[in-house]
Amino acid sequence: MRTIGVMIVIMRRFFSFWWLCVRTAFWGNAAFANDWQWLVGYPITAASLWILGYFYAELSGRIEVTLATGALGALAAAFVAYIVTWAASFIARLCNSPVILFHEQKDRADKLEGLRQLANGVSRAPSFDLGFELSGIDIAAIETFHGALFKTQEICRVWVENLANHPIVDCNIVIEDFSPDSPIKNGVMLMPDNRGGDEQQSAQFHLAATQRRYFKFLRLTNDVHGELKVTVKSDQDRTGFIGAFDSAELEFGKRYFTTIAVHGQNASSRRISLAIDVISEEKIVVADALSPQQIEFGTAQ
Repeated sequence: MRTIGVMIVIMRRFFSFWWLCVRTAFWGNAAFANDWQWLVGYPITAASLWILGYFYAELSGRIEVTLATGALGALAAAFVAYIVTWAASFIARLCNSPVILFHEQKDRADKLEGLRQLANGVSRAPSFDLGFELSGIDIAAIETFHGALFKTQEICRVWVENLANHPIVDCNIVIEDFSPDSPIKNGVMLMPDNRGGDEQQSAQFHLAATQRRYFKFLRLTNDVHGELKVTVKSDQDRTGFIGAFDSAELEFGKRYFTTIAVHGQNASSRRISLAIDVISEEKIVVADALSPQQIEFGTAQ
């Protein structure tokens, strides 16, 4: 009995689905039949009448088969051509109806899933806190940069803190946008700043509960001529001697805008937008939209 009940349900769903397809395909064929019966209906009608006439003549022994009057024959042929064209349009739309219904339901499900994720994102507590830290400038050290080779000093780091009470794995900090005339590619990742420890080769990291980690961002360095420059540190940098000549350099006297985001597995992403004013060798300003902060040679406010 249970098997019979299951079969009845399956058959009911089957016929309900195809009845819906028939209703979907039934409407909207008249315009096609009116416009295209000369291409579809008339040739099929003519071929069908010729075949029927041929077999009728073979069976009846008559050589020629004609309709009673020319007017009635033309009217009948036009009506049959219209019906044939309408039927052809209906069959084509009926075959396509399952595809249309599938995509309608898929789009509906995708919209509902998007609304559900949006609602979860609004109700979910933030996973990260994201900010930047400005380092004080050592004036005496900076003066030695002129005429020296490849000296560096960190001037701005980005930090991220886990606000959740559980670890977050597979994290990365991404520069989503850098403009204008970006010296780096959008999508590059910041590298951890392990001061006093071994350099981490991967941009991916994990955060323990409530842990804060720091990442390299802006660095003051000099070139082979001893001239000072500000560079952006990321996983785009090449290592070794070549990397010293291939750094992402910011131009003095120019303002840059960047958006930095932190992502993690099963965590809510966080973004911060920064304005970077590389005014001169004596003044570099970094600020965000909410709490302006700046850095100059010798001071960090």
